[in-house]
Amino acid sequence: MKEMIGRKIIQYVGNLFLLSWIFSFALNCSAQDNLDELTSSLVQKERIDSSDLYLKFSKLGKEAIPYLINVIDKEEMGFVGFQDFNSSTLYPIHFNCVGIRAAYMVDYILANKNNQRLFNYCVIVKVIDNKSIMQPLTYDDMRSIKALYKDWWEKNKLKSIVELTEDWNNNKRPLTNSEYAWK
Repeated sequence: MKEMIGRKIIQYVGNLFLLSWIFSFALNCSAQDNLDELTSSLVQKERIDSSDLYLKFSKLGKEAIPYLINVIDKEEMGFVGFQDFNSSTLYPIHFNCVGIRAAYMVDYILANKNNQRLFNYCVIVKVIDNKSIMQPLTYDDMRSIKALYKDWWEKNKLKSIVELTEDWNNNKRPLTNSEYAWK
C-alpha cells in the first residue's frame, strides 16, 4: 500500500513538473512571437507612430536587443525618424534604410532616458575624415552597422541593464569608434 501511494505521489509530482514546463515553454514562445511582431512593426516602409513603441520596448528592456539587432539590415527603405519633425524631414537623409529605427531602439533601451530624444536627428550617418556624410545609407552600410551592434552585444549581453546604461552614458556604445555616428 505504501509503495503504491509513493508511486502515485511520484507520478503526480512528475505530471506537475511536466505541466509547469509546458506552460513555461508556451509563455516563452508567446513572448518571442510578440517580440518578433513588435520588432517587425518597427521596420516597415511606412512612417510609424512611435508613441507607444518607446514604452513597449522600454518595458521589454534588454530582452528585446537581440531581436532589434536581427532586423537592422532589413532591405527596406522608408521615412525614418518616428514621425519626428526634425528627422523625418531632414533632406536628403529622410528617406533611408528602415533598420535605423531598430538600431535607434537599441540605443534607446540602453540610454534608459524615458521618452527623451537621444540624438538631434535620430539618424545614422557615415563619417569620413571627421565629416558627417549627409546621404542615405546603403544596405552594405546597414550590414556593417548590424555587425557592429552584434559584436557589441556579444561582448556585453551578460551585463545588467544598469551596467549597460552606465556604459552608454560613458560613450561605450555600439557605434563608438566606428565609421558611423548618430546625428
